Amino acid sequence: DCMVVGTQTLDLDPETSWLIVTVLPTIFHDNLVSLATERTKESKTQVDAAEQLKFDSLLALAALAAAAVAAVLMLLVLSWFVSRPLQELSNLKELMVKLGDLELDDGQLSHLRAGHRSRIQEVCHLQNAFCRMMRGVESFTRFVPKKVVRDIVCTDGQHHQLLHARRRKVTIMFSDVANFTTIAESLKEADLLFFLTRYLAVMTTLVESYQGEIAEILGDGLLIFWNTPEDVRDHATKACMTAIAMQRAIPHLNRQLVGYGLPPLSIRIGIHTGTVLSGLIGSARRLKFGCMGDAVNLASRMEGLCKFFGVGVLCSGATMEDTSSDYEFIFRRLGNVQVKGKKYTTMTYEVMGLFGKKEKEQGASPSNSNSSTGRSPPNREITLQVDKTPNMMYYYDSSTFNDSSTKSLCSTDLRSSLEAATCERASNLELLRMQAVEFETALEAYESGDLSRSIELCDALLQECPDDGPCLRLRKLVTHALDSKKAATTSHLEEMDYRVIRPDEK
Repeated sequence: DCMVVGTQTLDLDPETSWLIVTVLPTIFHDNLVSLATERTKESKTQVDAAEQLKFDSLLALAALAAAAVAAVLMLLVLSWFVSRPLQELSNLKELMVKLGDLELDDGQLSHLRAGHRSRIQEVCHLQNAFCRMMRGVESFTRFVPKKVVRDIVCTDGQHHQLLHARRRKVTIMFSDVANFTTIAESLKEADLLFFLTRYLAVMTTLVESYQGEIAEILGDGLLIFWNTPEDVRDHATKACMTAIAMQRAIPHLNRQLVGYGLPPLSIRIGIHTGTVLSGLIGSARRLKFGCMGDAVNLASRMEGLCKFFGVGVLCSGATMEDTSSDYEFIFRRLGNVQVKGKKYTTMTYEVMGLFGKKEKEQGASPSNSNSSTGRSPPNREITLQVDKTPNMMYYYDSSTFNDSSTKSLCSTDLRSSLEAATCERASNLELLRMQAVEFETALEAYESGDLSRSIELCDALLQECPDDGPCLRLRKLVTHALDSKKAATTSHLEEMDYRVIRPDEK
């Protein structure tokens, strides 16, 4: 029989050690080894199982995190698809408010105007309907003043009074193209349309630059209001500045028209300031914005007087007195005129030019708007002050013309016309000032009864300015008065519907 001996030293202390000896049969040793081997394998298996469990746990956590991220992303995508149409609906609500305030240049409105639509069919239908309404309101503002459109859109229809007018002090301008009937007869329809469109493009831009409101386009004529429907500060001043700018633009515009093979034009402008009834007038079925009152008729008469006196711009005494003293206008008094059908006379003035805004000097005494103080250097250019930058772009459909007369409107031409309308050399204005002073001296001599002195002054002025219409008219009156020894009230003046009144005739 074989035995297995095993020894093991066991130290009890530094000096004492035991030796342990075990003697076992071989069969017991083999069983112990097998048992130890099995336990080692079981321990290893348990370790491997624990590691696998740990790995599986980490993998499950990673999968759970990935699922959570995917869920969040899906929620974000779904919320974007759901919230965007809702946001677009909310934007439409905001745009409705802006449309009611006529803020038509907003970026979101431009985005819709460019054709951007929602993918949601129902929202797309709402956007299309809104764009149609926006185009309708935008087109409406071209026929009616924006203030009136804003009031109509923003006011509750149940409580809105359509027919209403109120008293306002306004400045009214009538402008007309001289000899337009002859021009219209000489042009083809397409050329006439281009002619008017080119002219009105420049005039409309100038009027809007000085806060004027074009109430009506009367063929070749314009009816313009200031201080209605919106308040305009210094409206008489801005009306006179507009008239000067319009006349200054005509020479440059004529050069363009002649370049297109069209006849040149000249315009007459009449201005009056007075109290009128302003608002929506008409009937419950047909309305228009306008003004009613004697001031409107007198403004029209002022425009007619331009032909009588041979001038380009004429204003009443009320307008001249209402202009701001901060600006140095050149007014020429043409005398008291009795318009046919009116009982009282009206003082008339020619609006000749504008030096610009007066420079306030310390210790300087205030002066009248037509005084000779504060003159500018002769070579300096005088620029009219514009309240807001004009829109220089203007588009026209050239397809309305035939091949032989196809023309196009150019924004550069329009810009150059407007620039020419706002600049004039001070030396030219000085000549106009002297012309006005010499004429008024002759007019005062006529009114005081010194007819010989008046005709001498007229002749002197006509040598310098042979085509001066008011001077020619005054000389004709003085000549007739010298021949008849009385004021000129003969039929050849009454046929013109106007009479120039001397003080002793009042």
